[in-house]
Amino acid sequence: MRKILIVFIAALVLLIGGVIGLLQRGSLDEETIYSPVSGATDADEIARGNLGRKYLTQSELGELRPKQHPDQVKYLKKLELGRWAVACEQGVECIPAIGPQFQSVLQADKWLGEGNLVLSVQLGQTVKAYPLRIIGWHQAVNDYLGDLPVVVTYCPFTGAGLAYRRPLADGRPLKFGISGRLYNANILLYDQETGSFWQQFTGEAVAGPLLGVVGRLERVYADIVPWGAWKRWHPGGEVLARPAEVEFGRRKVKVSTERYEEYPYGEYQLRQWVGYGVDVEELDLKGLASKRRIIGVEVDQASKAYVESELWEASVINDRLAGEDILVALTPGEEVKAFKRRPPSCEQSVEFELRDGQLTDLQTGTIWDFQGKPLRGELASRTVELEEIFVTPAYWFAWLLFRPETGLYPSTE
Repeated sequence: MRKILIVFIAALVLLIGGVIGLLQRGSLDEETIYSPVSGATDADEIARGNLGRKYLTQSELGELRPKQHPDQVKYLKKLELGRWAVACEQGVECIPAIGPQFQSVLQADKWLGEGNLVLSVQLGQTVKAYPLRIIGWHQAVNDYLGDLPVVVTYCPFTGAGLAYRRPLADGRPLKFGISGRLYNANILLYDQETGSFWQQFTGEAVAGPLLGVVGRLERVYADIVPWGAWKRWHPGGEVLARPAEVEFGRRKVKVSTERYEEYPYGEYQLRQWVGYGVDVEELDLKGLASKRRIIGVEVDQASKAYVESELWEASVINDRLAGEDILVALTPGEEVKAFKRRPPSCEQSVEFELRDGQLTDLQTGTIWDFQGKPLRGELASRTVELEEIFVTPAYWFAWLLFRPETGLYPSTE
């Protein structure tokens, strides 16, 4: 009897140790290989605790594996939990997903107006438009650009349109949804494989099992532009079509295309008020409206916001940020592109201007395309390409919240 008791106690100790170890690992399956792992958050930047409704409930996690113990949820220490809001009581069931279908520019032109905004996403020669009249309802679309799995996102509360490469788990891309939670009024995505939360504005994991395991999501070019300009610049591009059905978890529901006749957050974008834990009165808006549209640019740890209307007037801005000479330019499709102005293998930076609609550098007279490649002129014979800087289209208040040390162009001081 004593031997049986000893065996039982030993087994119990092993079981408890295994459970504790599982919780300490964040409940991840150690056999699963995730990528990318570079840039993952350091352990000393991570806290653990019970976030309550700020994180997924057990019922929301449903059949997700692995699950986390509610008292052992990993989250970023730097987060101010007062700015973490539950925007929708239905949680992950609040915003339905769609299986993206695409149509030609000619087909989309039958229902899109010239001034309707679209999120332009580009990778190499692949160009797609995601009308805000659609993605404003769904906020995240799991898609592919060629063979590359991406998630295309739009936050109607911060005006941020961003696209990212989807991380891989054992070579399979993660699938993202909307958690129904916000931080700094910005949507928190969740991946359906582990239930980890991801900040849309920054692309970093902020809570859940993959925090400290997978690095920041890698950017893909995206900007918000008028449909009329986009279709003329990209006549062969693909356009997200209005879905005939949406997905609430495993349930598929038929929908009418009439719901996509207008942008769903039109009134919100006209108000100074934000809510969701954000008080714009506490921000130094430098005389700009809280929801003034800006283009954010970052070099190393420095950042600057460019007022969108000023960019349209200037078309080309030669600027300097974090000791780097940079170019911020408006394409004929009204997309904003940014580059470092020093071509590889060149000793000095060059300055740019528009000559007859063509991007031309003043030092060599070389004509460049808006992908940063020389087309004609002195530098065209070299294998050179300007280093691209990703841009962030957003509302001014949101850029200030996430980049409080930002500069502003033009300066209002």
